[in-house]
Amino acid sequence: MKLISKIMILRISATLVFMSTSHAGYNPTIELPMGEELVSNLCFDSGYVRKKNFTNKNNVRSILSKTILKFVDGSEYVKNDFIAAEYPFYNPKTKKFEKENLEECSLQLIVESFNVEEVHRSASSSETVFYGNLKNYGVNDTAMEQWKKWGSLNRFLNYSAQKDRVTLVSDFSKLSEQSQLNDFVAWRDLSGKVLGGEQSGGGGAGKIRVNMNMAAKDLNRYRPNQNALERLFGINSFIEGIVYDNKKVSRSKIYVTVPKK
Repeated sequence: MKLISKIMILRISATLVFMSTSHAGYNPTIELPMGEELVSNLCFDSGYVRKKNFTNKNNVRSILSKTILKFVDGSEYVKNDFIAAEYPFYNPKTKKFEKENLEECSLQLIVESFNVEEVHRSASSSETVFYGNLKNYGVNDTAMEQWKKWGSLNRFLNYSAQKDRVTLVSDFSKLSEQSQLNDFVAWRDLSGKVLGGEQSGGGGAGKIRVNMNMAAKDLNRYRPNQNALERLFGINSFIEGIVYDNKKVSRSKIYVTVPKK
């Protein structure tokens, strides 16, 4: 009987572990300084995201941070990392697309004033190709960057991917400057405009679409300096052409669609 009881306990434990793993596998998460957390366990507090069970003031994240990529000619590209209010996901149990909302915290416990965090750094060669190409389409400020298969440019490169489709929201800084981001209602309204992808006439942001047909290995092989053949004929390198000559990458490699303003 004891052996049967132990087996039953083990089976129940395994089932519970599987259920919790499956639940965490499809429910949306947000990365905090101390690890990934389910959106359902988080809330909005004065422009920051924190756990509802607030125990560590260091484990909070600003709803907006910026990475300013600097190209070799001194020009820049602004990447906005914006935490939105709504997270759609597919629930395999219900076989439906559902939404998880980031709600306002019941108590405002963060006393620090809201700041938009900024990181300034030089663009890598692969970033120069991808974002420098967007810049040559008149795009130099984006947010809500979504790689359909791989999640990000870094993952696309790290996994030696072949193709992917990317969407981004343009002119985000201009849109966010019109909002009081430490206010829950203003932040939620901005999220609605961004997620809805409204055109400028509706007060929102248009979505840029990129078909990434260039394989990661090809993107990785480009270097800022001229190769032997380019030096021989006295022509700019592939990257120099993008930065200094404002050349667009062939659409057979990176197909960009920019919404009309």
